[in-house]
Amino acid sequence: MKSIPTKVCIVAISLAKGGLERSTALLSKMLSDAGYDVHLVLLTDAIDYGYKGKLLNLGLLKHQKETLLSRWSRLLRLKDYIRQNKFDFIIDARCRRDPLVEMVYLFYFYHRTKKVYMIHNFKIENYLTSHSFISNLILKNCHGIVCVSEGIKTHIENRFHYEGAVRIYNPMREIYPDSGFFLSEAIPRKYILYLGRIEDKAKNLKLLIEAYKLSNIHTYDIALLIVGDGPDKYLINNYISDSGLGGRVLMHPFSQNVYHYLKNALFLALTSRHEGFPMVLIESLSVGTPVVSVDCQTGPNEIIVNEVNGLLVENFNPHKLALAMKRMVEDENLYVKCKQNARESVQHLSPENIEEAWKRILC
Repeated sequence: MKSIPTKVCIVAISLAKGGLERSTALLSKMLSDAGYDVHLVLLTDAIDYGYKGKLLNLGLLKHQKETLLSRWSRLLRLKDYIRQNKFDFIIDARCRRDPLVEMVYLFYFYHRTKKVYMIHNFKIENYLTSHSFISNLILKNCHGIVCVSEGIKTHIENRFHYEGAVRIYNPMREIYPDSGFFLSEAIPRKYILYLGRIEDKAKNLKLLIEAYKLSNIHTYDIALLIVGDGPDKYLINNYISDSGLGGRVLMHPFSQNVYHYLKNALFLALTSRHEGFPMVLIESLSVGTPVVSVDCQTGPNEIIVNEVNGLLVENFNPHKLALAMKRMVEDENLYVKCKQNARESVQHLSPENIEEAWKRILC
């Protein structure tokens, strides 16, 4: 007799543009391929990444003039959907900042269903709220807490004296060239790459631009290419102009087709103030492109082995970052070594390996 597959509902804000959203979409594919009956509930109508499973897109019900009543009516659809489907598990991949809202989710929408909460960033108040009483209620009443890095897991254990957190890395996704994709703008012959959200408060793009200028690698005719969208696009564009780097630092809009950007880069750079387990580092290494990253909390030091698949640099130090960029350009032996080791260094993050960790918690 054929067994009934475990029913899993992944609740997320969207599947668009960010690393959190990419990892959520990939999780739906991985669990679906593993035989789970996967459902996806999105609160916003924004989908850039492919997914697998049955979709309830609550964002389609949004009105132009959003009111508290219309939002509540939309969320009641979530409550009905959970009740009708009798899920074995809910995987909550949202940011969870509002204490009162999270009380409603915990004891009303998710009531009597096993809850697995994901934490994607070292800034855990975005996922457990800044209210310690509510945070402890979430921890006490959930089936599991999944942290995407060992650093986040340790942070939760130390802060809340909580022993139920598990570390499950984001899986690596295979990135392939899209034969039908043509770049709307010319890519420089030689460039280093930033790929991600244009938000200086989190990603610290000013540090990247300052270090690029200090490194003087533009004298080797090497550009800095910034690919992405976000609220600080014009701010960063103005900063580039004020730095006298117009024509050397280029900005391209967000694209789902990142293979060509990653594959043709000399290396990828990351300068975030904080992260979780940055997918973009894994994606870069998976196509054989080494990385230069600041050692922010958390994730990069669990991906990068310094001088083996990239360089790991003290955060918030433009001079040390500039030296690392210059070294990656000028030290040919180091560069070749990092490039040769790149793909192999992330093979342990294959979906097949990460799937086993999820099976242990979804039981």
